[in-house]
Amino acid sequence: MSTPLISLCMIVRDEAAILGRTLAAARPWVDELVVVDTGSTDATPEIARAAGARVERFTWCDDFAAARNASLAHARGAWALVLDADEVLADGAGSTLRRACAEAPADLVGWELKLRCPTTGDGGLVRLSWFVRLFRNLPGVRFEGRVHEQVIGTLARHGRVARLEGVEVLHTGYQRSPEALAAKARRNRRLLELHLREEPDYAPGWFQLADTLALLGEPRAAIDAYRRALRLADVSRLTLPPGIVALALQNLGAALLAVGEREEGVLTLETALDLDPTLVPARVHLATLALGEGRPATAARYLREALAVDGPSARGAEYEVDPTLVRALLARALAALGRPAEAREVLAAARGRGPGAEGSDGARRAVSVNRQGAAGAAADGATLLP
Repeated sequence: MSTPLISLCMIVRDEAAILGRTLAAARPWVDELVVVDTGSTDATPEIARAAGARVERFTWCDDFAAARNASLAHARGAWALVLDADEVLADGAGSTLRRACAEAPADLVGWELKLRCPTTGDGGLVRLSWFVRLFRNLPGVRFEGRVHEQVIGTLARHGRVARLEGVEVLHTGYQRSPEALAAKARRNRRLLELHLREEPDYAPGWFQLADTLALLGEPRAAIDAYRRALRLADVSRLTLPPGIVALALQNLGAALLAVGEREEGVLTLETALDLDPTLVPARVHLATLALGEGRPATAARYLREALAVDGPSARGAEYEVDPTLVRALLARALAALGRPAEAREVLAAARGRGPGAEGSDGARRAVSVNRQGAAGAAADGATLLP
């Protein structure tokens, strides 16, 4: 009997409302569905079986990596595709996945896939992250980390990893209610703190804890965690990649501004941009500060630079910001400079662009960019034009 090419490996719990969509999108492109249930009380196991999955039980132990590794242990495929219940393969991704696995050179052991993560209440902010979600199911390849678990640490010992262009996974997990997101953040904080007590020099854990603290509205604690992550970046057993270092600096700078540490915050944001010039949110933070300080010319410069960025960063975790938001802030800066005609042109260019931009009202609404500790900025277009 030949070895299946791709096994879909999932861990789930009480996902009856959304699991069917994920399985339906992946099923035509994988050879087996492996679903590890960590304690569902709804119809999740039945839905998985109806879709053709093998369902295995796992006793939850506050360790996402342990559950992931259980799913790998049950997989028979040469390659493992790892998805969550709130992640769906985009149209056209499946054939690319199969071709990539079938034609991969022997030294290539994993593919990074792009996760597109729209957010709720962030004015069109979309997080773009590249994660190793498709990899050879080799002996010794295991996930690590109680939460925000990663496989790259063990996978990289077997060969190289590359990005698989042309494949997107839509992750809807950030589109939950504020209460649900806060509950998830509190759970993640507990697990991260437990992990860091066990492994205090784990740089990715400190970065993840910092993001979680920022989300929970604790900027000073987040600042301490970002700083520790950056100190450990070069000595941790899993060194932070350049894209994550730049993102950590960006988020640290935003947190510093939020607590009134202006000079250090600006310097930190500028350092982030030196590492990754395509970090649009860093420029938005600096522009927002300049507007608040009565420096509209400086704000306009940062915002024009943000609009000129050609696509998201080519490294690590990124953001894609709705251009409508940037244009609304630019219009405010131009109005403050006494250039209302240009402000009108900028608002006109924003009409109908991006999620949430509903004609001129979409361009004129309040603008907020606050994911992962980013600073908020209001730009009410109605105050700009007569």
